[in-house]
Amino acid sequence: MCDHKKRMLVFLVSVFGLMFILNPVLYSGQSGIKGNIIGFLYDKDGTTPIEGAVITIKNIGSGSIFASTKSDQFGIFKIADVEKGVYAYGVTTPRGDFNSNALMGVRIKANETAKVSISVDPYEKEISDSMREVYEEQRAKGEALIGKVIEYNPNQGMADVYILKGYLEVNQRIHTRGNVTNFYQDVKGLKKEGAVSKRLFVGETATLKMKDKAQPGDLVFLVNKRGVLPLFLAPLGIATIIGGSAAIANDNTPDDEPPAPVSAFKK
Repeated sequence: MCDHKKRMLVFLVSVFGLMFILNPVLYSGQSGIKGNIIGFLYDKDGTTPIEGAVITIKNIGSGSIFASTKSDQFGIFKIADVEKGVYAYGVTTPRGDFNSNALMGVRIKANETAKVSISVDPYEKEISDSMREVYEEQRAKGEALIGKVIEYNPNQGMADVYILKGYLEVNQRIHTRGNVTNFYQDVKGLKKEGAVSKRLFVGETATLKMKDKAQPGDLVFLVNKRGVLPLFLAPLGIATIIGGSAAIANDNTPDDEPPAPVSAFKK
């Protein structure tokens, strides 16, 4: 064999050897860590199983989507070959769709089977009817205009917000924006005409504590915590994790976590 061919052979062996050293996936035959999820789906009472439903989960990092088998008469379903990650999830039942109220963290090991229990709870009809318009605007613009500040008390830091669209609810995240105003916050409490309220709808005026100074005329937008849109635009209600093994976490957003940039919503 001539010297040129020998040098070429040594070079190729070195290159492929380095690839195997730096990337063990190439020689292990594994494309990533995957496991399975076995779940139980219940009605809002947490004990009545729901049959014929499909649970869909979407990895917010990779965009991978996994769908379960249809739940059986005992509410049991399975999602196979799931990757580690953080997921948005939703449930499609014979009655309609349910979005999750938080993200699901999956810390699964190779070939591990994690367990999770989920319950679904229908919205009041007034809420369900108002969701689609809000979600569509969030998908297009990153946030949905829902209200306007009509009065602000700087001594108490309280604002009266007139609801223009959708509804405003405790624990939602809002963005208050105006000529000089620009801040995000979670709604800690609401009042209507001095009485404590959980949520207010179109045409009502909500009184709430503002994180920063606001001005009459400022606009109030509804944003999604972690900047992740729900799977379904017209949900019948909400899906909630009520139990699970250590590999499953109900990944709620800390109150002081900043929202994702608006551009992340745009296609």
